[in-house]
Amino acid sequence: MVLASIGLGAFLGIVVLLGADIGEPGAKVIATSFMITGAALVSMPPVAAWERGRLGSLPVVGVAATVVGFAWLIVMIWTEPDFGALWKLPFTLIIAGTAIAGVALMEFARLEPHQRWLLTAVRVSIGVVALLLTIGMWGDIDSDGYWRAFGITAVLLAAFLAAVPVLHRSARSMGANANFCPICGATNQVTTGTATICRTCGSRYSVDLSPAPRG
Repeated sequence: MVLASIGLGAFLGIVVLLGADIGEPGAKVIATSFMITGAALVSMPPVAAWERGRLGSLPVVGVAATVVGFAWLIVMIWTEPDFGALWKLPFTLIIAGTAIAGVALMEFARLEPHQRWLLTAVRVSIGVVALLLTIGMWGDIDSDGYWRAFGITAVLLAAFLAAVPVLHRSARSMGANANFCPICGATNQVTTGTATICRTCGSRYSVDLSPAPRG
């Protein structure tokens, strides 16, 4: 269903760009397909974390908030109810679900011990950004100082997020490939040339450190 919604949304989007008039129903179909796609993408990190027993019940909360939030928006798109301030509820759920997805994604980063403070910084920044955005939305805050603080936190979060995959890759390269699962990046005790089962994701792999042949 997710793949079908992606394909349908892309097809109708191209139709619109080519100048065709799809009308209001077509626009609602496009919006619905993108909502389904968004819900699936945001739910993927928590589902992966839950499958590996990470973060306790938090991934379930994240998926539930994401699904309910996007489903609520789909209902609003098609029924156009007069909810007043209640339109903020689905966006609040989506913000919470997205924040939990970001935290869950950090569970799969493997950094050197002296670099792991960065993961804590990312998690804290995600929480602060989500909180400030939610408070600003519900409080209708228009203070320049408030939104500048939000912007500064968001910029720091973006910088931290950009650094994580770089350090993750660097840690895997410098830490001797024999120590890391090639699928999920978890640290394992391995013997060169012997099949190893990853204790985190269950993948089976072996490591060969002999030099590659030349020519």
